[in-house]
Amino acid sequence: MLPLVNLTGRADDEYFADGMTEMLTTELSSISALRIVSRQSVRAFKGSDRPLRDLSELLGVDAVLEGSVLRAGDRIRVLVQLVRVEPEEHLWADAYDRELSDVLTLYSEIARSVAAEVQARLTNDERQRLSAGAQRSVDPAAYDSFLRGVALFGKSQYGEALDHFGKAVARDPELPEAHAWMAAGLGRLALVVGPQLGAAMKQEVEMALRLGPDLQWAHTVHGSWLAYFTYDWRAADSAFQRAINAKRRDNRALQDYALFLVGQCRFEETAAAVQEWLHLDPGVAGPHFALGYLRHKMRRFEESTEQLEFTLAHWPEYVYTPIWLACNYAFLGRADEAIGLMRRAVEAAPNYSILLGYAGACSG
Repeated sequence: MLPLVNLTGRADDEYFADGMTEMLTTELSSISALRIVSRQSVRAFKGSDRPLRDLSELLGVDAVLEGSVLRAGDRIRVLVQLVRVEPEEHLWADAYDRELSDVLTLYSEIARSVAAEVQARLTNDERQRLSAGAQRSVDPAAYDSFLRGVALFGKSQYGEALDHFGKAVARDPELPEAHAWMAAGLGRLALVVGPQLGAAMKQEVEMALRLGPDLQWAHTVHGSWLAYFTYDWRAADSAFQRAINAKRRDNRALQDYALFLVGQCRFEETAAAVQEWLHLDPGVAGPHFALGYLRHKMRRFEESTEQLEFTLAHWPEYVYTPIWLACNYAFLGRADEAIGLMRRAVEAAPNYSILLGYAGACSG
């Protein structure tokens, strides 16, 4: 799915188009017969003059969903069209005018229309879930804050994202997606700043699970919380399995599960999960980093270094890459490079400062 175009022309409204793209992608991903590539993987094509067949070759897609969104107060107008990639052919288009409070109905309607156009068969559970989603309404101000948080989360600006998720749940405490994303943001920050965020993450996870028991992202974040803070590996694995098998699919479940598996030294399972993740999202940093991290844990340091250097070159903002690349340099006797890179890394992730000490020890 290509990112929705912001028709207001105002840069301040880009978050709204980005957030809606993310949530519509998640809705489409919940249909098991569809393979949906995330907006991050196709972001480079936004505003590009490259032909669609390039997208097909690079990302392995048969059709592209593209569109635009225009917001005026609490009303939104979304235009979407489905285009076959090769041969390039217009398949379907429609326009949706809705109140922002009915945005979940809009997502469900678009998902059903796309599935019908590509002749994707819905399961009974998927039909029921899409119908249930269409019956939910949201508080417009709360959902606006939620979308701001989603857009910032996608840029790894977790602290700012949490501010907006907090406003969303304060305004609408019954919005399960906001609690799940808030828990995820706390988990991402906990990896960087330390375990003091565990209690807050647990509270948000429990709220998300209570309000959205079929929400895959909630089960995924629950697994991460169990792994980060309780070290109950069996319970964490069970939570991740519930996420993988949840009725509302979400491609993000694979990344957290893959990183959990590699931490358990379950390398064959990790490789399978990473390959599936890479198949779904070849244009994002996560699966490329995970391949390098996996090879590091397997003590294949040369291969890991090559993979992580590739990841750092293409996604320099991904915070975890320089940490483990510096560890590789240290293991390979490249101490000066390890120390220099680790110093840069711990500025962004101070909780990993112990590894700077390790790199220093390697240099004598």
